[in-house]
Amino acid sequence: IDTVNHFFWPQLAGAIKTTPEQYRFVEDCYLKTYQIADRYIGYFLDEVADDNTTLLIVSDHGAIGVKEERSINDALAAAGLLVWQPGTRTICWEKTRAAYRGCGHIYVNLEERGNGIVPSEDYEKTLAWVQEK
Repeated sequence: IDTVNHFFWPQLAGAIKTTPEQYRFVEDCYLKTYQIADRYIGYFLDEVADDNTTLLIVSDHGAIGVKEERSINDALAAAGLLVWQPGTRTICWEKTRAAYRGCGHIYVNLEERGNGIVPSEDYEKTLAWVQEK
């Protein structure tokens, strides 16, 4: 449920623009996830638990409303660290110093990694710039 909530709640809350077809798909996934959880809990209560069983269901957090999507790569682009290919949302690596790569990781496009543009000696300076922006 948590993963589905992270992926789909922004679309359901209207923070990410979707087509009507995409919205219906997201809504269906969201609903089915809760239906599956409900079936598992029902099965446990009906088939596994007895009078001496206590069932405690917990969550690490609940869903909260989302008013707008915040893109780390958009912030990096605004700071001049990331460049998009013209007219796309594809990263232009030949001009990009740093990019968000998921799970909280900022990738510094170092020269020593192949086609990167950031000299090794500028790594710390680039990180400081990312943190500042």
